[in-house]
Amino acid sequence: MHKFLFFILIFICTTGSAQKKGYNKGYIVNLDGDTILGWVKDRSTNTAFLEIYARIRFRAKKPRLKRKYGTDEILGYSYDNQYFESVPLKEETALFKFNYSVDPNNEKVFLKRIVSNHLLTYYEQEFIDDDNSYLYAVPFLYKTNAKQMVRATQGMFGLKRKKLAAYFSDCPKFVERIKNKKLKTTQEIFEFYSNYCN
Repeated sequence: MHKFLFFILIFICTTGSAQKKGYNKGYIVNLDGDTILGWVKDRSTNTAFLEIYARIRFRAKKPRLKRKYGTDEILGYSYDNQYFESVPLKEETALFKFNYSVDPNNEKVFLKRIVSNHLLTYYEQEFIDDDNSYLYAVPFLYKTNAKQMVRATQGMFGLKRKKLAAYFSDCPKFVERIKNKKLKTTQEIFEFYSNYCN
């Protein structure tokens, strides 16, 4: 009984100390596709100077270790029912037009995967605004196995309807609805394309 209580106490203390330092219970997925349980920290806890880490902090349960992982070292990580995936995404600019290529040779970035199926994935790229230190997210949609992603919105200006119509030109129903402003959010686009453009 004493040994049992001792182990419970150690577990509670370990969990508490991890959480106090900004770690959340979660996991990483290594390059072999194995899930390793532990505690994850991907941003600072200082609200005045918020920072999203390029290399996440991870404390494994077994074996007990503490490491930092970049986008080339893991496939992704998760905590609080959020999953972040390492994606080879590159922003390309030409004459004030932006394209987002997906190629294995690109440098990888961590994107939050909002929802996904066999046709389409809805991602968000989180960033800290330099002017006000607020956390923002840019929504992207990615057709499975495509060489490009499309940015879904342009800040306060709403959906990028021309870009979305071009990206999803394989589905005339979608093009009609996006041009007629029947679809108003990235989630609505994901659901419509998934249900009616299969």
